[in-house]
Amino acid sequence: LKDIFAVEGEVAQSVADALKAQLMPAEVERATAVPTHNEAAYQLYLQANAHFNRALDQDVLVPRELPQAIPLYQRALDADPQFALAAAALGRAHMHVYFYAPDRTDARLASAKTAIDRALALQPDLGEAHYALALYFYWGHRDYARAVDELHMARQSIANSADVPRMLAAIARRQGR
Repeated sequence: LKDIFAVEGEVAQSVADALKAQLMPAEVERATAVPTHNEAAYQLYLQANAHFNRALDQDVLVPRELPQAIPLYQRALDADPQFALAAAALGRAHMHVYFYAPDRTDARLASAKTAIDRALALQPDLGEAHYALALYFYWGHRDYARAVDELHMARQSIANSADVPRMLAAIARRQGR
């Protein structure tokens, strides 16, 4: 597992070198960060991501794929209780079920918030957790101001994510801007 993350860091640096780009220290740190040292937890996380990504590809697959992703994210957290990225992904998955499945229940919102709070407690600057919290405020409560604040925090560590500006645009559209 250590080798996988080392290779990811080397690939990121090689790509940057080939493009003659200068990586900022924060970008280097993010590219070489190890989200978990537990191989089983990481494998479960990757399996969950596969289901989550299929659901993102086609909204019609949300009811079939996300119910498979959620327990895998939970099992990844059970295997490594310090795996903040898995907690953030779990919160995001709950919010996608809430909005797209739809399962617009207080229990679903509470599950999302619990997972997101856990991720932020473990890693307060985790962009993926701030993104998930933005979904919680936007989709769950129509609290646009707090969602935008969270998206700006997310953008600081996941600056190259297309999801952040997409959600900022969706909120602006809802506000008639």
